[in-house]
Amino acid sequence: MSRAWCGLRSIIVAPMLASNDLPRVRVRRYTRSPGLDPARPGPRREATIMQNARIPHGYTNVTPYLVVPDVGRQLDFLRETFDAEVTVEPLRRPDGTVMHAEARIGNARVMMGESNAEFGPVPAMLYVYVDDADARYARALAAGGTSLVEPADQDHGDRYGGVLDPNGNQWFLAHPLGDVSADDRAGTDEEEETGE
Repeated sequence: MSRAWCGLRSIIVAPMLASNDLPRVRVRRYTRSPGLDPARPGPRREATIMQNARIPHGYTNVTPYLVVPDVGRQLDFLRETFDAEVTVEPLRRPDGTVMHAEARIGNARVMMGESNAEFGPVPAMLYVYVDDADARYARALAAGGTSLVEPADQDHGDRYGGVLDPNGNQWFLAHPLGDVSADDRAGTDEEEETGE
């Protein structure tokens, strides 16, 4: 089945078999919801899209997909640093490289696949809330990571440290210092801009 968008209508083309077994095509037209009209952007449209998203159980609206040279090494790093659970074992291409694998870190999933001639490696930067930024930073270094930033308290209310993993991805491991309101964060930004 293929789908093409035509203005505010969707045309779905589905193959059908006629009585003489020759393929024919049936076209059905569906009107899109006014809340999804691309000509009417804004918070209502965005909220409608997010509310109507079909998200599989255990996933969130945003799921990182890492394209790395070595999925096995990536999974080891995630297990050793975050106690990640492999939720989809590596699926291999005919040439033996890993096409797809998944791991869960806390309540989030991370998808990954190995780079190849068509899709080269794509380094990513991820900000991960953890139980203890200092302890996870130390574990990341022990798992083969390289320090980018040692853990430190930040004005915006988090303590974080940064590590480069063996595949070139940057992981910022953070935990909140306490309850910092949006007003407090905004005040910090204003002070930095005015130099006060």
